[in-house]
Amino acid sequence: MAVEIKSALFRIWTKEEVRRDEPITIHDVAKATGLNQKTVGALKRGDTTRVDFHVLASLADYFNLPAGPCSLLEIIRTEDNA
Repeated sequence: MAVEIKSALFRIWTKEEVRRDEPITIHDVAKATGLNQKTVGALKRGDTTRVDFHVLASLADYFNLPAGPCSLLEIIRTEDNA
């Protein structure tokens, strides 16, 4: 069995846009968190191979995520066909 870890930011982002009833731009998040726009965009697209803890902490704070397990990441188990 293989394990992949992927960003769940897109799901959290769209849920927050619905809650706010307005779009959230990459620029908005980058400006509010101090993160690089390319980093935020890559995480939103799920297009990243690594992430630093300070990035996760900044995004968790911005999206007001509850304390506990990190909901910004998804662990996906797949059958290993090798």
